[in-house]
Amino acid sequence: MPNERKYIYLEKIMKKVPIHAVNGAYTWEIGDTSSGISEEVERLLVYALYVGHPDYNFFELARLNLPKKVFGDSSPEVIRSSFKGDHPLSDITEYDYDMVETFADPVQGMCIYSDKKQSLWITRDDERVLLSMLNDDTPWDNCKSYLRTIPERYAMKLDEVSIIQALARFCILHGVEANPLREKDRTFIKLHQNDSNEIFSSTKENEGHVSYAFVFGIILAIIIIGLWTAVFSRQDIPTILIPIITMGFIFTEDLYIKNDTTKNAGIPMFYIGFLVLNFIASIIAFCIEGSGKMALIAVLNIIAPSLYHRLRGGTFGE
Repeated sequence: MPNERKYIYLEKIMKKVPIHAVNGAYTWEIGDTSSGISEEVERLLVYALYVGHPDYNFFELARLNLPKKVFGDSSPEVIRSSFKGDHPLSDITEYDYDMVETFADPVQGMCIYSDKKQSLWITRDDERVLLSMLNDDTPWDNCKSYLRTIPERYAMKLDEVSIIQALARFCILHGVEANPLREKDRTFIKLHQNDSNEIFSSTKENEGHVSYAFVFGIILAIIIIGLWTAVFSRQDIPTILIPIITMGFIFTEDLYIKNDTTKNAGIPMFYIGFLVLNFIASIIAFCIEGSGKMALIAVLNIIAPSLYHRLRGGTFGE
């Protein structure tokens, strides 16, 4: 099967450029001479020529990779024009990371970092994994995390700066821009921080409602106890007062249950226990006086919960 035409897709300028390397090597013809350079250098030269990068100067790359005689016998403009003529630009109307082609050698892999002491090579499978991560929510961070595992695999040690340089070179070799990847990371993290802040604010607001509900519930319970004391002491109080305050107490219970995110079992038992005691007080009052004002207060207080829920159309939390 004949080799298919390979391209490097330059994201920043929305262009594609043919890559001529065969079996990992490109034959660069300058005048009457031919020089072989690696596909990685061919790709770096394309990027340096058409996009530009502070760490990759076209003429510096050519000087380092061409034989000294070839570089010395040819003018810089001849060197550039010969490479440019062999690597014409073509427009692309759309760009996505699924277009990016793999090119690592199936045996050797590809080198994405080198210093005076060591070089970092990745396999073709590593290349595929890294390219697939470009579509993640946090692509830059995920790629860095994956790259950190590769030196460990080969008993190497690379610091964070070297990992970042390796990832930047990987991107350049594939025509991918690093800044959009970093920006995608920042956007995703910012959105999730906003979500967390909203949840926290909502929780704090609910906690405030819970506190107010409980405090008001205690106050109303004390008032009800005082009113029942007055009733049993035969003091004259408005007939409807205890039932109304009982309904208010039930309202604070509903408010507490609706906003409580801790599901504290102890405090709801306080509401239930007090309502039971309130009901017992009504029964006692009715037994003491089967007719008259005390009996009327007792009856109204017994039906107060049912009346409250009818008026509310169900519990507050529904």
